[in-house]
Amino acid sequence: MRLLTDFAFERLAANRVFIQCDARNTRSAAVAGRLGFAREAPLRNDRRAVDGTLRNTLVFSRIPDDPRWPR
Repeated sequence: MRLLTDFAFERLAANRVFIQCDARNTRSAAVAGRLGFAREAPLRNDRRAVDGTLRNTLVFSRIPDDPRWPR
């Protein structure tokens, strides 16, 4: 994820890189946090699961001005 994010900022001049995950997926949310992505918002009732239930999505992002990678 670090390589992809660095590539997006340095080579593609991206203004923002974001990660989305199901709010119940605590492992994916933890990865975003460890990489220094800021939690922006929960998107309520954003998607439908295979069983038809509505799910919330978490959004995390980094921008070029954010500090470099945490240790």
